[in-house]
Amino acid sequence: MIRRADPGDVNALRAIAAAAYQKYVPRIDWNPAPITADYTQAVRNQQAWAAVQDGGIAGFAILIARPGYLLLANVAVLPAAKAAGSARVACLGRRPRPRSRSQRDTALHQ
Repeated sequence: MIRRADPGDVNALRAIAAAAYQKYVPRIDWNPAPITADYTQAVRNQQAWAAVQDGGIAGFAILIARPGYLLLANVAVLPAAKAAGSARVACLGRRPRPRSRSQRDTALHQ
């Protein structure tokens, strides 16, 4: 199930981001942006969506409304949930609808 993340989910989002991206730290020698991102602000701005599996958050997506499109800024999934399709659900399952008819596309962060 996909739902909008709420303030009680912020610690779970941080933990999922750390678990998903920690493997890159030795390669690049610093914490990638998703580990240090402000998930409190993303939740406050209604940009965070949680993929719930077996009663817990298994992954999330950060979607930012831009004029004419939605920017997919981040997707993270617990390593243990990778094979369960949580990322696919977070990205493609029940995508949030654009707020206006002018937002017809979703863009990936580059």
